[in-house]
Amino acid sequence: MTDDDAGNILADILNQCDADPDSALELLDRMQSANLELEEDAFVLFARAMAWGSKGLYTLLRKNPIVDILTADADDLRFELGVQVSHLGYLEKSLSYIKQLDNHHPGALSAFEHDNGDRRGELKVDGVARVVEAFFPGRVQEILGRTKLRYFGASRIHVFNNCISSSEDFNIAGDAWISLDEIARTALIMKVGKTQESKRYVHVIFFRKLDSEIGPDDTMFALGKISDLFIFEDGSTARTIPEEEEKKRRARELSEDYERMVSEPRKRRGLFGRKKR
Repeated sequence: MTDDDAGNILADILNQCDADPDSALELLDRMQSANLELEEDAFVLFARAMAWGSKGLYTLLRKNPIVDILTADADDLRFELGVQVSHLGYLEKSLSYIKQLDNHHPGALSAFEHDNGDRRGELKVDGVARVVEAFFPGRVQEILGRTKLRYFGASRIHVFNNCISSSEDFNIAGDAWISLDEIARTALIMKVGKTQESKRYVHVIFFRKLDSEIGPDDTMFALGKISDLFIFEDGSTARTIPEEEEKKRRARELSEDYERMVSEPRKRRGLFGRKKR
């Protein structure tokens, strides 16, 4: 069998996962029964994720393609697309296979592309994750151990001082994978900027609670801050940037100078020189 033949067979299986997920899952079960080593095979894990994703979402979308899952909320998905509890279970199963893929083959998800490099595999996962997040905020991070700003949806992202002026600004950070110490359910975009090396970034603060969990007179910080994160256009992230470190250093120095001044009163000087004791 040539490489082209093998590639065509794999493409046919993925097409079957999309068009007839139940039969595709049966096929994958038979393949795995015949060869137990396939249990952790990257293609099989990815194909299973695609089949469950199709079973829980993409078969519904083919019937009602006008629903925009990137902007829809839970009510839209429930009443316009027909997402039910069973579908959400399928979608969580899809994500569980992506987690296994990440564990056994780190970075493999981005390798499943169309020939034109359109991130077909990751885009499919994005759709699954967005729907799960619409119903269960933070659930994707619980399953995968990571998430994306795009999964939060419009209702869970706040923007400070209109710093996001276009979709291009948001896209700097929207597709980067984010790892945090706790489960984040709300995000506040603080700034869109550039480093001294002209590297674009978005400064985001993540919180553990939803707006519905705090009072109408509470500030954003009642949501429970998890951390600041700087998300760069190349997909990398950092807890700080050199410019911010310099600001913090200067603030520490000022604070230390003040502490020395108030803790050593004999050295304080008046307007016209040293004060007399």
